[in-house]
Amino acid sequence: MNEELPDDFDVIVAGTGLTESIVSGALSRIGKKVLHLDDQKYYGGDWSSFNLKGFEQRMNECVVPPEEILDTDKALQKIDDNEEIFVPIPNVRQTVFNGSAKCHIKEDIPPPTVEQDVTDNKAEVGVPEDCETAPSEAVSDNNETGDVGAADKVSEVVSDEKVIEPSSNTVKKDSDKRSLEYFYSKWRHFNLDLTPKLMFSRGELVELLIASNVCRYLEFRNVTGTLTLMESPEPKLVPVPCSRTDIFNSKLVTMVEKRLLMRILTTCASYESNPDEYKGYEDRTFSEFLVSKKLSEKLRHFIIHSIAMVTEETKTLDGLKASAKFLKSLGRYGNSAFLWTTYGTGELPQAFCRLGAVFGGTFCLNRYPIGYVVSKSTNRCVAIIDSTGQRLKCDRLITNESYLPNSCRNDFANRVSRAIYVTDKSFMKNGNSCLISIPPVLNVKPAWLVEISPACRVCPDDMYVVHAMMRTEESTESPQSHFSEIEKILFGGVGYGSTQDQHDNGDANEESKPNILWASYFQMASDGFDSSNMPGNVLVVKGPFHELGFDTAISEARALFKVICPDDEFLPRAPNPEEIVYFDQNDEECNTDSKQGDNHTCVKDSQNDDGDGNAVDNELSDLPDQVAEK
Repeated sequence: MNEELPDDFDVIVAGTGLTESIVSGALSRIGKKVLHLDDQKYYGGDWSSFNLKGFEQRMNECVVPPEEILDTDKALQKIDDNEEIFVPIPNVRQTVFNGSAKCHIKEDIPPPTVEQDVTDNKAEVGVPEDCETAPSEAVSDNNETGDVGAADKVSEVVSDEKVIEPSSNTVKKDSDKRSLEYFYSKWRHFNLDLTPKLMFSRGELVELLIASNVCRYLEFRNVTGTLTLMESPEPKLVPVPCSRTDIFNSKLVTMVEKRLLMRILTTCASYESNPDEYKGYEDRTFSEFLVSKKLSEKLRHFIIHSIAMVTEETKTLDGLKASAKFLKSLGRYGNSAFLWTTYGTGELPQAFCRLGAVFGGTFCLNRYPIGYVVSKSTNRCVAIIDSTGQRLKCDRLITNESYLPNSCRNDFANRVSRAIYVTDKSFMKNGNSCLISIPPVLNVKPAWLVEISPACRVCPDDMYVVHAMMRTEESTESPQSHFSEIEKILFGGVGYGSTQDQHDNGDANEESKPNILWASYFQMASDGFDSSNMPGNVLVVKGPFHELGFDTAISEARALFKVICPDDEFLPRAPNPEEIVYFDQNDEECNTDSKQGDNHTCVKDSQNDDGDGNAVDNELSDLPDQVAEK
């Protein structure tokens, strides 16, 4: 977009990542004049979601570009040499490295045998008798029930002990679906995330979406399964008993262990009101505290790695807080602690950008700052020069780490290795989405895996997407090498027709391990700037954090907003269209805080709040009835 823009703004925001978009929407919501820029042609930055071809192209762009010497003559013409200095941005700094993507489907796939096809059709659907987690209701606008996956759409088997053998047309059709051509013909059906994260049902993001009414732009699905890797007697995935129902239905723990587990989970959920329960362990590790409660090694594994999701070295108070966060989220929207954004995490920054646009924000993609104009007397950024050469004034500049001058850049402090797999079947027998925790066992580095079902609109109906992530240090090793041991344990092989090991994992898929059809590996880096050399009114947003949820990003956005507007409310509720009543300018009965053309906009809140926070349920009216808190 090379059009001439208004040249004076209250705040300019560079980068459309989640944190930047939340701040931009919050500032526009209270009437600030905001300009939002991004060098890419899509929203989201490092929080974006891509279709298959778009993601492969993004991985090809991961090569760090050489330092560019900008032609600053045109920019310098717009600088007052006596009062200002121009600080150039040499290039858009890359935060995604070492990207690669490869499809493992061979050109010519032999058609499945009749025996294989019949076996697939006989596959048992639903929840086995020893299932730990019942399928929960879906969170979508079409009122579907369950997180339906490809395993729920098998063909009907005829009774009387006679199975209709598939015709040659059926075999040919199945063979076509296993071809490379078919896989890439579905490229628009994929939504692959650079930064996959789960929403805790009572986490910061869910509460913000409800309070601000941004939830009306989004749809959600439950992530119902929680699995963990255990090494005894051999490495395998087992379901984690989290809720009361899970615990008492579990065949993995004894009756004594069930009572102990219920007791410790109750303690964790109410630890703030019962400090005597952990007295003397405040400065000791969470693991030592659990040992003092006579928990077995198996129960400690469940709590530390799958419920609290901390390490063996975590202090007791931090472990209790993390456990309480999980347990309080459990059951709010079905038998699950987590939600996944339908169509991927990339929908979240777009939703907040949409809010900003509704309240007057200006958005320009393919346009970005190439330098700061800094006042010599105040050391404040008074304007930027953008990529079209236009000078744009601002009182405040908010930028991510991609648009910093060399004097403010440091080595990145945080690095995360990521892998994305497209597989032919689910880890869960019922085909639902699940979270998998990988503790540091069997020479495997600790990691999280999130398997997303096709019901979340991230892949075609007969495939699944698995996101893997682990914290790493800067090294010469490829990201793929970081996940090699995990792949050997969890997956059967690459491509269709791979040799697969049989295993019995409770509600995990008992039939066979998933095969990797397509895989991508890359690294992401953040926290690489020096704020001491920054102009006084420039605020820097850090990249995505290595955490499963969004709490740190939301806290950062709230803190940035309060620096700029300390006395204003952060993201007050936006009205629904039907709540907006238009009055003439001369109408004195309407006290308004916003304008639209020549008319004032009067907002009447139609909710009924009984004083106990029950209005939250009404604020979910734009989401399906199934997500209302029970």
